[in-house]
Amino acid sequence: MYDTLHLPGQTGATPSDNVASDSEFSGSEPLRCRSVMMSFRSNSEQIADFRRHGRQSIERTRQQEDQLSGLVASAERDVRQGDRPR
Repeated sequence: MYDTLHLPGQTGATPSDNVASDSEFSGSEPLRCRSVMMSFRSNSEQIADFRRHGRQSIERTRQQEDQLSGLVASAERDVRQGDRPR
């Protein structure tokens, strides 16, 4: 559950604003840190997302089909008006 993190000892001069002295934190003592694992979404969540995206795709397709039908009807009107004798 916990990993050990080893930090190297400090090198060079210690800055005056450093609150931890070299003797307090030499890097020889390991720090304990908690391992973090990526959480994966459950299969049911993934399936719900696929279904939602599928529904959205179907709705967009219907809207595009309606727009295309409108464009076709408009183009047919324009063609008929252009074929009329003047």
